[in-house]
Amino acid sequence: MEAGVLGSSHFRARTDNKAQDRDDHFIFRTKDTTLWFDADGKGGDGPVLVADLQAGATVTAKDIFLV
Repeated sequence: MEAGVLGSSHFRARTDNKAQDRDDHFIFRTKDTTLWFDADGKGGDGPVLVADLQAGATVTAKDIFLV
């Protein structure tokens, strides 16, 4: 992943926090508005909780900026 706004291929919003392919590094779990990071993008090492957001919050790839 490059610095700047996160590319949409590295983001997934779903009801669980399971990566679907090797590019899914940031997963927004919609059922409880939590944001997760999966280092290998495929669930092998398991996701790590990044943020627990307020009820009703939404996150897209454009909301994540990498430095």
